[in-house]
Amino acid sequence: MMKRLLSLLYLMGILFAFQTRLHADPPKYLVVYGLGGMGGMGGMGGMGGMGYYYTDEEPDLTNDACRTTQLWLRYIPAGTFTMGSPTNELVHQNDEVQHEVTLTRPFYIGVFECTQKQWELVMEGSMISKPSHFDNAAYYATRPVEKVSYDMIRGSTEEGIDWPTTGHAVDETSFMGRLRAKTGLMFDLPTEAQWEYACRAGTT
Repeated sequence: MMKRLLSLLYLMGILFAFQTRLHADPPKYLVVYGLGGMGGMGGMGGMGGMGYYYTDEEPDLTNDACRTTQLWLRYIPAGTFTMGSPTNELVHQNDEVQHEVTLTRPFYIGVFECTQKQWELVMEGSMISKPSHFDNAAYYATRPVEKVSYDMIRGSTEEGIDWPTTGHAVDETSFMGRLRAKTGLMFDLPTEAQWEYACRAGTT
């Protein structure tokens, strides 16, 4: 139960992580565009406008596209860090014992929270394409999607349950399943270690 709750929180916070090939000089960002498009041809100019590209340019925060019709992901290099919190930290929990963790492979992770528009475009045609409560028509597009469950994100069948112990299998009709089909990329939730490592951003 706790694992599923944490998985949901990771979606709300940063969202996507997937393994990436090693590059000598990896681009800072991966950008997926045309979320409403069909197919997953990959690269520039996929079917129905769907595609992705790599760039070192920062997202344009004056343009809502980076939070609605696009997904922006930041490159995170492999590395070692101290996971957990010191015993004297405010609201320290007993399961936050500090220990060294090494991430052996780099990955890309979402820059923004998953917004209602992004969810809607990925899940178009689904019964759960608009699950949020705070859905004011004038503002909903850039607001986080906030009423989603683990089953909606990865699926409730044998393919989607018990992440990450069952690997990267997901239900085809889940958010991750649809996103993979549309992009051809191996999206998934970040592990707890990936999430904490990215959030720390090299700090302690």
